[in-house]
Amino acid sequence: MDIANLEDTIMEMARSSTARNSVAHPGRRLSIASSAHTRSSSCASSTSHMLGTSPFPAPLKPLPPVPASVRTSQRTSSQPSSCDQSSLDMDRLSHASSTTSSNLSRASMQSFSVRPPVPRRPPEHLRPLYPLEIVYWKQLAGAEKRKSGKTNMVHYLDISTKASTVATKHGNSVIKFWEVSSGDLVGTVKISAYTEAHCRSRDYLIRSHLILSETNHLAAIATRFGRTIEIWDWKINKKLQVIDDTDRWVAGRFETHDVGWSPLAAYRGKDALIDLFAATPQKKPFVKVRTIDIRKAGLPFTPQYPELALSSTSPLLVAAAGPRPPRAGHPPPDRETMLVTWDITDFREVSNAPDRVVRPWQHKELETALPCNLTAYGDLVLSIWIPSGYRTVTNHNARGELEYTLTPVPVPFRYVLVWDLSENSTRTYGIPNTTSCISPDCRFVAYSQVAERRSKIAILDAQSGEEVWSAGGEGNLKSLDQVGDLSKVTDLAFSADGRFLVVGEVDGNTSVYDVRESAF
Repeated sequence: MDIANLEDTIMEMARSSTARNSVAHPGRRLSIASSAHTRSSSCASSTSHMLGTSPFPAPLKPLPPVPASVRTSQRTSSQPSSCDQSSLDMDRLSHASSTTSSNLSRASMQSFSVRPPVPRRPPEHLRPLYPLEIVYWKQLAGAEKRKSGKTNMVHYLDISTKASTVATKHGNSVIKFWEVSSGDLVGTVKISAYTEAHCRSRDYLIRSHLILSETNHLAAIATRFGRTIEIWDWKINKKLQVIDDTDRWVAGRFETHDVGWSPLAAYRGKDALIDLFAATPQKKPFVKVRTIDIRKAGLPFTPQYPELALSSTSPLLVAAAGPRPPRAGHPPPDRETMLVTWDITDFREVSNAPDRVVRPWQHKELETALPCNLTAYGDLVLSIWIPSGYRTVTNHNARGELEYTLTPVPVPFRYVLVWDLSENSTRTYGIPNTTSCISPDCRFVAYSQVAERRSKIAILDAQSGEEVWSAGGEGNLKSLDQVGDLSKVTDLAFSADGRFLVVGEVDGNTSVYDVRESAF
């Protein structure tokens, strides 16, 4: 490969990105959970390299309005208040998380026995304007009669930027690509996998795959032990590139190389590095252009195995890390939760210094939690955290020395952490510890829960935790007829614009729902 030509190509992409990002800020929609009613804020206790307004450009067009809240009496059973929750003894609010979403859904039934206080409501003028209507559209029939169980079930979903293609993982080694409009299967990739596939959870944090480009039919797929990324052209079923030693990774989506540069970020745990690769029109789709040495970033401590995200509206890389799991004979974690951002506008940058750092240690519910989902959009960073199923107990032995033992605790809730970069503040709210997702535009959080006489699928406003749509719930199970058997749900995913919700099922099928905003 001609390095000079490659640098010229990437330089041109960087200039295009600079021109694109120089557009004036068009304005940001009001946050439902503003500082006036924030249930838990980190302004006073977080660490930040920059305060005030966001250092990077916002979206080129205003975000659509947040849909209205559907105000029902059932919301108290599934959404604990962060403010009240942090004052509770969190040990009784946790239970061991399972490695499969179906088990998580069933286990989350215990959350209904805990009745947390109702979260404070936002002021009337900041409440959503429109309710949601969820309408079934079609099914992508991935079930195969000759297969059953985990060989058939959908373990992971991804939707392309234009919502024209859906990629589903079945069993350990099959990725299927679907054309949404026709419902046709347009590609199948079989990979080598040496670990048993599971749905993403605290105990299984492998990111299965990601659609990079519909135009070029490119997808990044985790293979072998989950530490190898392979770049595939699913149309011709050809492997184009292999990137090894990727303990955590994320990639930007692109349809053309003419606008900005599209990075792929790979975290390497052995050396605490994040390598950045740029998408190019070369034979190998990605080339390494920058390395961030986390040990030289001047952080309070070196985060281990962070979840990664790339903002779809600005050149920003985000990392979120929690503490190591509690261990017998070791003291409990102490303020080891951290989120970090880096400005990656210029791929030639050699500095390791972060753009911003926050340590939301005042949220006691996150004390032992790990992030399983991280999304950045505009000036918002949203993440979902799952607490540990064990708690460290400190005692003195006969010699007066401290001893640390572990005791199991229930985990009925996982927690959504909202980091508002414009205000440099964080807040949290709880959702059932079950299958869940964040929409790429940071507008919605969805979860699907199975519980005796209380099974429910719900969509929340991502910033406030207000429920904007639900089916099922206590005393309302008839409404589940429109979404079917929730015990079959294995994964959820929104399209980039939040207009579609895709639901993976244990039998291998995938259902597509239209998310509509309608006036009263």
